[in-house]
Amino acid sequence: MLYEEDDRVKQNELEKNQRLNQYNDIYDKLISDNKDITKQNEAYLDDYLQKNTDLANRTMDYKVDLLNQQQKQAEKSYQNETKQINADYKKSINPYGYDAEAMASSGLLNSSYAESVNVNKYAKTQQNLASTRANFEKQFQDFENQKSKARLENDSTIAQYSLEVLKQKLDAQLQEFQYNSDLTLNKLTNEQNIDNDYYSRYMDIVNQINYEKQQQESKRQYDEQMKYQKEQDRVSNALKEKYYQLQKRYS
Repeated sequence: MLYEEDDRVKQNELEKNQRLNQYNDIYDKLISDNKDITKQNEAYLDDYLQKNTDLANRTMDYKVDLLNQQQKQAEKSYQNETKQINADYKKSINPYGYDAEAMASSGLLNSSYAESVNVNKYAKTQQNLASTRANFEKQFQDFENQKSKARLENDSTIAQYSLEVLKQKLDAQLQEFQYNSDLTLNKLTNEQNIDNDYYSRYMDIVNQINYEKQQQESKRQYDEQMKYQKEQDRVSNALKEKYYQLQKRYS
């Protein structure tokens, strides 16, 4: 840099750096604030996802608990119904029961007919037990299907929340990138403008210093010329005076 020790050049460089630092601080703060806003927004989204996930899980747990209660009630009803069928069967074949007494009074207690009746009672009981078991298994499977459906719906709900949050995060990150890119570009443009401005001022100072130096050189040359001229005049006058004295002496 020309004339870097000149106070005017130093002052111009100082003002340029101060101005660059001032504007760079503004742009850097805007970029930093934008990043903080994005992070804060992501924290809000994470909290939103967590709360909705917890709510969805609690809702699913409640539904599953209700289904479990209904399933246990169905199992209890099945067990009671099975006990009742077995109790009715045992009662019907009780040798001291009403049916046995009726057979005895008819003289059919130990007959093939009585045996056939008991076989039919056993078959009917087994049929009732099988039907009751089939109904219970169907109910049991229905409850299991409903619980699976509740879990799948919950997984789908949470996945939807996650997808929504992810999309919003990506949108926010893209917006931050674009905004910060614009700020960085503006920052570089501003730096270039400031550099150009103060370079122009620097060149004005250089031209002024050059002009001053030219003026000083011109004055120096003029003074040297005048000094030389005076010396020539002095020498000329001395010679003239000497010549005059010589003439005067020999005339």
